[in-house]
Amino acid sequence: MLPEEAADAAWTLGYNAVFVATREGVRCLKGINSKCKVFLRFNLEGENLEEMRRCLGRIRGKVDVVAAPCLSREIGSWAARNPDVDILYFPDVNFYRILDGTLVRLAYEGRTILELSLRPLFKLKGGKRVRAMTMLRRAAGVLVDKSAPFAITCEPRGRYELKAPRGVIAVARLLGIPPEISVKAISTYPFLVLEWRGYEGVWKM
Repeated sequence: MLPEEAADAAWTLGYNAVFVATREGVRCLKGINSKCKVFLRFNLEGENLEEMRRCLGRIRGKVDVVAAPCLSREIGSWAARNPDVDILYFPDVNFYRILDGTLVRLAYEGRTILELSLRPLFKLKGGKRVRAMTMLRRAAGVLVDKSAPFAITCEPRGRYELKAPRGVIAVARLLGIPPEISVKAISTYPFLVLEWRGYEGVWKM
């Protein structure tokens, strides 16, 4: 899905802004004509901390926000405290076991947003979905208990996988997240990333 298509689809569903993941690491959004504001996101690549550092050195400054996969406690702690990392995400439900109060505190102090992805609940089936629900409920409980700013995402691969805000909130309630916190997690909290990054006028969106 092209950035402009993502923006138009997101606007139709009720979003004012969207983060579009890219692997190119270049600003390719100047020609986009959409009411929905598009920000470029890059997910760091690598299997260990040293590879993550090299990847970050190549990409920082070329995109709007940088996200690091929490593959281990070492990488999670590094990313949470790194001023050049904006989002800490968990590429698989098994990695949510790393999420605890200490990581939440480090992320808050380092101005890094934690990401809670609902994609496993849509992607997996049967027993795997039940297990994912258990893992996500535990992770959500930690985030809510620690009053941590976090983002709820669905990681859509195409326009038909996009979920309207009301649908995201409904699924989040299954994880035990109160509606008022869910609203912040898909609106207010993601904008903190941009505010911390120095973008002006983000709250007007």
